Amino acid sequence: MRACARGLCERKDQGRRIVSVLIGRDPEHRLIENLLNDARNGASAALVIRGEAGIGKTAVLEQVGRESGMTTLRTTGVESEHDLPFAGLEQLFRPVHNLVEHLPHPQAAALRSAFGLSSNRVEDRLLVGLATLSLLAEAADDAPLLCLVDDLQWLDGPSAQALLFAARRLGAEGVVMLFAVRDDPADWLETPGVPQLTLAPLAESAARKVLTTRRGAALSQAAQQQLLQEAMGNPLALLELPVPDAANAPATGIEAAFRARVLRLPDETRRARSTSRLRRSSRRSSPAGRSGHSRKLTSSSRIFRPRATPTSSSSGPFSGS
Repeated sequence: MRACARGLCERKDQGRRIVSVLIGRDPEHRLIENLLNDARNGASAALVIRGEAGIGKTAVLEQVGRESGMTTLRTTGVESEHDLPFAGLEQLFRPVHNLVEHLPHPQAAALRSAFGLSSNRVEDRLLVGLATLSLLAEAADDAPLLCLVDDLQWLDGPSAQALLFAARRLGAEGVVMLFAVRDDPADWLETPGVPQLTLAPLAESAARKVLTTRRGAALSQAAQQQLLQEAMGNPLALLELPVPDAANAPATGIEAAFRARVLRLPDETRRARSTSRLRRSSRRSSPAGRSGHSRKLTSSSRIFRPRATPTSSSSGPFSGS
């Protein structure tokens, strides 16, 4: 279901046009809008959007895709296809398969092999990476291009490598590449060399606005306050967590995910969380036990540029490129 249909958007006047902006995501909207404006003037950029499950990464991509007015290519990582080489890349480029013939012959041959259009095996993934960059530039030849990659953590490895390889080499093609990746401390996905934006939990005022827009009329003040505390600024949790005073409410997918996440925490952390919840504390803290990957939860998102040198956990033929 689209984000605006779920009550996560609000209409705002931006000079010449009225646009939909995700509630509580104005800074992110401005940042991405600047990237799109630069692309309309011939520049290129890439951005990795990170965050926990339900924080709004997909909603951001959907909103940008609807509002940009640009030619858009999309692909989404699917966990069941994670082991199928180049499945994600083929999905992304399916609308522009006809442009492959305009690439240099070695690159075109590499992509045809990757897409199963020839019986040859992919022998050189460097060629696939170069061909990916060339095909993006070819697709943006007449107009700026927007490339959306959702659930990067589930994209097959060769596709992810080729796309990140291209993202690190964008120049003046008029291309914007946006990647969404779920933060998972147990299986952290490195994206060296690409600027990153971490979506923080919604501020309380924005969270309350989401809650009252979609569920407020049917909730008591006490129930609203408890949902705000339990959701901790997570938009999807605000929409899907069961009403606290509804007895025997069936568990939803997001509730199950939250419970599973809590159960993975160390015993001491779970006890501390339970005590905090009983006391209805409004303090927010990142879960303990995220060794090496702690994050400070703030009321606004953070953008940073990673170091040029990849971490020791990076691997694959394009790592560090």
